[in-house]
Amino acid sequence: MIVQDPKGNKYRLPLIAQYDSIPYEPMLCCSHCYHFRSGYGNWMEEMSTDKVAGYVVNPEGEYEIVLECKYCGQKYRFHMFKEYPGGIYDAEGWKDEIALHLLVRKHDYLKIVTEE
Repeated sequence: MIVQDPKGNKYRLPLIAQYDSIPYEPMLCCSHCYHFRSGYGNWMEEMSTDKVAGYVVNPEGEYEIVLECKYCGQKYRFHMFKEYPGGIYDAEGWKDEIALHLLVRKHDYLKIVTEE
């Protein structure tokens, strides 16, 4: 999937088709390190600096982001953005939020570099 941030940068987000072994983490951070690592920061600091590994499409057709913990390498997934205006899942809104996250948190390793 290619997403575009408000500045026009494009990012390639890999699809992870086989994700059954990747746990869903409602706390938005690696549960292993959250419970066992002393000095672990708050979820926003930790989640935003973990590596973005890709995304999955769950059985309901919703997108979930997959991150890789910077401490232990454990992959985990969650919705990151889930909104139902009028009762309909907003996939385009999800893409916009992910692109903004990639821009603000400087996940440039996913940026598509174009030659001019």
